[in-house]
Amino acid sequence: MAIGSDGKTHARVLEKFKDETYLLVGLVPKSQIKESNEATFGSSKWYGIDYQQLVDIVLMPCLENPDLSIYAKPIIQQYVDALRMPYKGKREKLATIEEERTLVRSIYDRFEDVFKAITKYQMRQTVKKETI
Repeated sequence: MAIGSDGKTHARVLEKFKDETYLLVGLVPKSQIKESNEATFGSSKWYGIDYQQLVDIVLMPCLENPDLSIYAKPIIQQYVDALRMPYKGKREKLATIEEERTLVRSIYDRFEDVFKAITKYQMRQTVKKETI
């Protein structure tokens, strides 16, 4: 369930911080981001980012910063590692790192003809089942 989808959470936040300048950012899995922030959060005042964006834009640059505290680095690294694990018993990950994406691309490039043949075979099997 998206934050504030019932409107109550958003109203409480607005009331609590009515005299403050704030930026409402919702962190959600990519699969839950809808066509607009209003559709995702129930208000256009929220800005949605997914976990992959958090990793790419915030966490990895932090880890690459030579001035990062030796105490903060393992905490951030553990969080990134946790985001890379499948969640909710599914094969889906909330985020990946560039090394993983590079590896996947290289495997695909190396075996592209095999992947295409498998896909073509599966499509033919699906068509056969639909015509039966």
